[in-house]
Amino acid sequence: MVASGKLIRFDKADIELTQEQAWKVLRFVFDGDCNMRPGNLTDEDRSFAQALLIEALSSSRTMGWIEGLFTVVYMKPQAYGANTLTAAHKLMKLNLTRGLRSLDDDSSKIYRYVKEVLKWKWRSEFVQRQLTGEYTGY
Repeated sequence: MVASGKLIRFDKADIELTQEQAWKVLRFVFDGDCNMRPGNLTDEDRSFAQALLIEALSSSRTMGWIEGLFTVVYMKPQAYGANTLTAAHKLMKLNLTRGLRSLDDDSSKIYRYVKEVLKWKWRSEFVQRQLTGEYTGY
């Protein structure tokens, strides 16, 4: 999650994003600040972009679950006790079902907060990569 401070590192065979997709992810996370062209992205760049995307989706899914639980528990004061547990259980099942869907469906979302935290944590690493051609902390 966003608080972990670590990103997954992918082997070449496990990288699913194309150069174009990786470039779009990097531009999205870093608000357009990507001085590289899609065709110039390396496997390491694609791995970094894929890790950022997975982190963003995973953290946003967690935030969505927490937001839903908050809504169930605190926004409906009459839903305490067994009703609250039942509602939370239904919410967990719904969230797990959504999590199993393909990322290609349009139900996935990335919270602005998650994007901003990722940008804050990884911007210097990406700037370093653009200047030197290497990732030092990823």
